[in-house]
Amino acid sequence: MINTIGEILPRMVPHPSSDSLLRLGLSCAIAIVLWGWVSTVGDPEETRVFRDVPVQVDTLSGNLDVVTLPPPATVRVTGAESVVSDIDRSEIQAELDLREVNRAGTYEVPVRVSLDHDVRRVLAEPREVSIVVQETVSEIETVQYIPPDDVEGTKQIGALEPEVTEVTVTGSRSVMDTIDRVIVPIDTGDRTSTFTGEFRPIAVTSDGVQVNDVAILPDEIEVRVPISTRGKTVPVLVNVAGEPAAGFEEVYRTSNPPTVVIDGPADVLAQIPFVSTTPVDISGETGSVQNTVEITGLPDGISVLVPQSGLINAVVQIDPRGSRIVLEDQPVQAIGARDGQLVEITPAFVDVELLAEGESVEQVAPDSVMVIADVSGLGPGVHQVRPRVLLPPNMEWISITPATARVTIKDNEASRPPTEQRRRERTELPAPPFSS
Repeated sequence: MINTIGEILPRMVPHPSSDSLLRLGLSCAIAIVLWGWVSTVGDPEETRVFRDVPVQVDTLSGNLDVVTLPPPATVRVTGAESVVSDIDRSEIQAELDLREVNRAGTYEVPVRVSLDHDVRRVLAEPREVSIVVQETVSEIETVQYIPPDDVEGTKQIGALEPEVTEVTVTGSRSVMDTIDRVIVPIDTGDRTSTFTGEFRPIAVTSDGVQVNDVAILPDEIEVRVPISTRGKTVPVLVNVAGEPAAGFEEVYRTSNPPTVVIDGPADVLAQIPFVSTTPVDISGETGSVQNTVEITGLPDGISVLVPQSGLINAVVQIDPRGSRIVLEDQPVQAIGARDGQLVEITPAFVDVELLAEGESVEQVAPDSVMVIADVSGLGPGVHQVRPRVLLPPNMEWISITPATARVTIKDNEASRPPTEQRRRERTELPAPPFSS
């Protein structure tokens, strides 16, 4: 009877002995050790540390939402130097393992790291993080449209015409509880006519702080914004009172703002070319004068729209007039002394400050200027006199230093008439002895 192949083959192939199997195992072990040793010497092991790797949070199924954000992780990658050195930070993906999360509550979940490289070990720190999971809710909120509150000039905002009046807000319960209202701020920019634009709704707390981490649908709302103009823009005329100090003059006047917006009956507005301010006092000033002044003199029914306060900043620039020159040590001469009077002036020399215009500057010379002290009507004694200056045309003296002079006046005995001198001598003779 012919045997089957299954019966014949075992007889043809001899069974390996236990010694053969032992030698085979030792050879494999030695080969593995040699391969590991060669690999380590040629491509040593290296560990790289990647800090602040963001941890991703996947969307949970149903109406659950992770309301606490995990901190960034530190990832340590160990492997052959040739492999680890080629890893780019963007290739490291860290995420929360949410497979066991199926209801609201607090969980300790692992941080899982994926890396598309043949490395020996990848570790994330922290390995686990605590998260809070809440149910997400959706609510319908009425929208409040907020027109700009700082509209100035002739622009006026009419009644807003929005496309919708309600929106749907979705978020975790704890976040939704902080929402007080949903608003749509309207920004008109520099537009001066009616327009239709897209505006974003935002959720805010009772304090007006924007609430993030919620979804609002629709996320943009079309609104028609009516804009009309009113009033009239007119320039400002700055009024002044008084005169600047001697030798100074007003150069220009200006205001900030240079124009204002006024409003009132159209027929009255048409007759107002400009507006005036209360006066700026420049009496005795030698430099720029700045004052906050009011718009004044408006007809009945006319009011200032911009600025709303009706106040402006007025500036009056005052500069020296002509060229200022100082002549030092000018002699002071006395005039008006009577015959027989001796006049002594202290100080005998003063400094004179002059103002000369145009070609008059070239005419200024010490001998063209005279400083005089008028002693007319003054008798013997000591007097304080304010000298004055005589100048050529187109000149003006500003000051004298010092401003006053000490004038001492004495009678000159030698100049008296003889009869008067003899009368004086007789009065000074001793009286005769008394006789009975």
